Amino acid sequence: MATVQRWTGREARALRLATRRSVRRFAAYLGVSDRTVSNWEARGEEIVLTPDSQALLDTALERSDAEVRQRFWDSVGAPMSSAAPAPDHYLPIPVPEPGLVHRSDDFEGLVAVLREASADNSTSTVALCGPGGFGKTTLATQVCHDPRVRNSFSDFLWVETGEGCAAARVVELISDLCVHLDGSRPSFADPEQAGFHLARLLHGRRALLVIDNVWSAADLSPFLLGGEDCVRLVTTRNVRVCPSAARVVRLGPMAPGEIRELLVRNVGNLGEAEAARLAGTCGGWPLLASIVGANVAQEVVSGAPAGRVVAETSATIRAYGPQAFDVWDSDQRKNAIGQALASSLRSLEESVSIAGHSDLRDRYLSLAVFPPSLPIPVSMLTHWWRTAHGWAPHVVRQFCRLLSDRSLISAYLADRDAIVLHDVFRSYLRHLIGDHWAALHRSLIESYWHGIEGAWETLDETEGYLWRHLPYHLREAELDAELVSLLASPSYVVRKVALVGHQHLTADAAVLDALPGRREAGHPQREEWLTARALTGAGYLLSGLESPADIASTLSIVLRRSPLSQATRTLERVTGAEVVLAPKWLLPPEDDTTGAAPGHIGAIVSVCAARDMVASGGEDGVVRLWNVDTGRLLRAHQAHIGWVFATALSSDGLVLASAGDDGAIRLWRTDTGEPIGVLPGHNRRIRSLAFSPSGPFLLSGAEDGAVHVWDVDRLVLVRSMRTVGTPVWSVAIGGDSHSLVAVAGEDEFVRLFDLRTGRLLDERAAHRDWVRSVAFAPGSSLLVSGSGDRSIAVWDAADGQLALVRRIADLKARVRAVALSSDDAIVAATEEPRIQAFSAEGPAGETQPPPGVDWVRSLARTGDGSVVAGCEDGAVRVWTVGRSRLRTLASGSNTVWSTQFAADGRTAVVGDGAGGIGVIDTSTGTVSRRLAAADGRVWSLAGSGEHVAAACGDGAVRVWSLLDKAWSLILNQDTPRTWAVGMARSTSRLAASTGDGHIRVWDFSAGALLWSQDVHAGRLRSLAFDDSGDLLAACGGDGSVRVWHALTGEFKGRFSSPSGWARAVTVDGPGHRVAVGAGTGDIAVRHLATDRFTSHLSGHTGRILMLGFLNDEDHLVSAAADGTVRLWSLSEQHQIAEVRVDASLHCAAFEPRTGEVLVGSAAGVVSLEIKDS
Repeated sequence: MATVQRWTGREARALRLATRRSVRRFAAYLGVSDRTVSNWEARGEEIVLTPDSQALLDTALERSDAEVRQRFWDSVGAPMSSAAPAPDHYLPIPVPEPGLVHRSDDFEGLVAVLREASADNSTSTVALCGPGGFGKTTLATQVCHDPRVRNSFSDFLWVETGEGCAAARVVELISDLCVHLDGSRPSFADPEQAGFHLARLLHGRRALLVIDNVWSAADLSPFLLGGEDCVRLVTTRNVRVCPSAARVVRLGPMAPGEIRELLVRNVGNLGEAEAARLAGTCGGWPLLASIVGANVAQEVVSGAPAGRVVAETSATIRAYGPQAFDVWDSDQRKNAIGQALASSLRSLEESVSIAGHSDLRDRYLSLAVFPPSLPIPVSMLTHWWRTAHGWAPHVVRQFCRLLSDRSLISAYLADRDAIVLHDVFRSYLRHLIGDHWAALHRSLIESYWHGIEGAWETLDETEGYLWRHLPYHLREAELDAELVSLLASPSYVVRKVALVGHQHLTADAAVLDALPGRREAGHPQREEWLTARALTGAGYLLSGLESPADIASTLSIVLRRSPLSQATRTLERVTGAEVVLAPKWLLPPEDDTTGAAPGHIGAIVSVCAARDMVASGGEDGVVRLWNVDTGRLLRAHQAHIGWVFATALSSDGLVLASAGDDGAIRLWRTDTGEPIGVLPGHNRRIRSLAFSPSGPFLLSGAEDGAVHVWDVDRLVLVRSMRTVGTPVWSVAIGGDSHSLVAVAGEDEFVRLFDLRTGRLLDERAAHRDWVRSVAFAPGSSLLVSGSGDRSIAVWDAADGQLALVRRIADLKARVRAVALSSDDAIVAATEEPRIQAFSAEGPAGETQPPPGVDWVRSLARTGDGSVVAGCEDGAVRVWTVGRSRLRTLASGSNTVWSTQFAADGRTAVVGDGAGGIGVIDTSTGTVSRRLAAADGRVWSLAGSGEHVAAACGDGAVRVWSLLDKAWSLILNQDTPRTWAVGMARSTSRLAASTGDGHIRVWDFSAGALLWSQDVHAGRLRSLAFDDSGDLLAACGGDGSVRVWHALTGEFKGRFSSPSGWARAVTVDGPGHRVAVGAGTGDIAVRHLATDRFTSHLSGHTGRILMLGFLNDEDHLVSAAADGTVRLWSLSEQHQIAEVRVDASLHCAAFEPRTGEVLVGSAAGVVSLEIKDS
């Protein structure tokens, strides 16, 4: 085989062209920097390569195939003596490397632009602009080989100018193009003359000319002369090198899924969890991902555990920046990542001056002090740099535009008056700043501090950025004592939330947690730290609160639950005069002495499983993650307001999604517990979530009737199913290709959609009531549905059509949840409560939860076929089909489930989940007496002047005297469920609603039943008398409110709630008006004499639990499962005040004579006083 005796830049360039690689690809192939290759080629025969470099090129030539070697020897003038030369089909376009990751959005966007340019003579230049290492050359290469682009152009030409390109180099590149176009090499020395010659050759050719890696407009301009039919595609970091008429396409970071794919391809045995973690570290930068992936691959191949290597790699990048993984070559000691960034920075420092300022590099470095992934307000930079460095506002803006044009920032957002710095660039700048980091933060803080004399609560409200992120800068400035004092200031926290919302308190809490030692006993700032942590940790409770008085009331409750009395008094002084709903006293829940794992308080309404994990969500608003084998609690997330109706785990177990009353989908990492993001898109309660087993897609279904498909990598809405608007209760993804979506809800239909298009494929009705649950068998088109009509249907959804396979009817109660295993075994949970399994042959087993547990609301199948059940008592239980008993994975906790006033407000009663009732003196908030009811939840309480009544867990109604401890009465013993009780204030009438839909009224003083009616209204969950006891109102699941004469049972009238399912009802004192609260959170007030609605009130996001008319005729108080108590003006139909007592409420009561509200939640009982509004 012929060899090269003496390698110069000429031979090196010939070999690169023969291999049809760009400078960058050729450099990567050899293992040297692209500047090294550019230097060889620029100096041509003037440079003789070092022995090490000659060895590299000898090896590259020897390993090349015959065609490459033939092209090389043809070029250098020494043909090979072996095999006859093959025909040279010359195409100066680099060949895409095998295994490249396809960036679909960026790829399709550039293809579309080039095709438009081909058809439209007005576009002659397309600029593909982006930071170094973001894949501009790779994308251009891929696009040039796309058939659609190939069909749009007759010729394809490619040159690469590079950094430091001299005029001679430009002439040489143009000469190469001329050789390709007409076979001759022109003898020009001037780039412009060469460019005009190229223009003549391009005339009439519909060609695509790619000018890659352009750093200077002078290098580019000769390629743009004439040739009107030719389209130029320019790749550059600096958009200012291109003509103003160029069509600019900006290339940003790769999507997380694309980076994961790149890493998995580089590291063959890298698991999904490790790939996801590493992808987050790389920040969407392909160059960094490639280099880091290569380093990880070497370690893993050598036998190191992938998890350990990934953890160490992520820690290294955080500590030392991305340049920590640079690889040095032997020629110029330059590195890939550092070179990609440093060259841009060097060009900024050496080539640019703005208004006489030469400190541009320092100002650019100072951008790193702002938090990652956050738009940086230009107004903030203007204030800081004007105060500290004397920069005028117009200079700051000019500098920001310059940084954008040079791709040194990700974007200049003119509409938001902000700039964005890429996270990886920030890491590099952080490394360059070094020991000056804290000083830079102090400089920023001091530029504001002097103007307000350190009183941060007086900071101007227009300084939104600093209101959000001041704690971060104090921490980075190492001003820890000032940080704690700031966040322990109730006046600062209240104003911060009022101005910029509650979300940033979560980050503030994390900053506090990172401070060493301050929570320890004996630390001088411990009390302040505890106050600050309590205030910031309550951020999620402040969602939706806008008034400083409402925020202060809510935080006052938070502080009262802690031992921080001084902070409580300080907070109440801040806005005490403005508070309308003021906390009076608190009664914490009794300690749970069961020794069980810290489980849910209240019903679990959602469970899901993946790998060895189970996630659960429920009535207490908390999302919990468990290890299914050990029962260990892995995570507990408090961020939702109201019930958590839906949870889902991705198939790889890396992402947990949750949603519920507040209409927001929250995403969490299961390995670290860190939040990933929030997906807002529904305006009603979200009932169901489902991850696609293949791809980063999450499905959500809500009571607003919408079904959305989300990309959880990019946190964007992909599409929506074309639904009919019926409230959705359950969604599932299945089919052989995981492209089928099943949807069911508040009608009798099961609907089938195409996940890829959103199109409705089929709909069928096999039930006679709402369909509450649907589930696919794993990897199959077999689907099961469960309904309130006590039936289960099995469907075959193959070919996008629903074919009924089997129907299981006449179950003993309504079906709440269904699941289907890979062997087609059906599991169903009913309200009896009972869990049943069915095989193809028939029943395959059943089990029941312990006595006193009502309902199993949710089911999930684990990988080993076990069934996870979410139960009404807050416990997560596991059933192995075929066995009779359930295993408790995590127990629930007992708490308050019902509250009521008696004795004109002097006494209150509180019922719990274990059948206990406490009698409370409302003047002191202390328990004076305890009453024993039956096992199970006390569903409802009622009170009169001298008596209280309870709807007990065994279905009976029990009545006690407050004056005579020996007197009691038991009614309604013939029914297994009593939903609600009500007592007249001035008579001895007692009403109760039963589980079978009856209303019964007694004279309890005589123990006599006055009347009973079957009203066929579903569950009647609320009863109310007027003050005289003559009028009785009831509301139920059918959405109707019915009114009777309480003594005789004479039916007085009926009306429908405008918002459907009616959950709470009240009657004003004179009996003129009735207020009804719906499951949707809406409230309506109706005047009985005119039979018309007079007020409609909207604002709650959870089901209404309590309504009460104040004695002044114009005001109404409400409480809902969204955790709030609100005061309304009926004449103006607007909200006056709001306080959030907890993330979710279980019950509430109101006493109009004292204006007191009694609220029960997972955190105990709170008494609120309504002050003069």
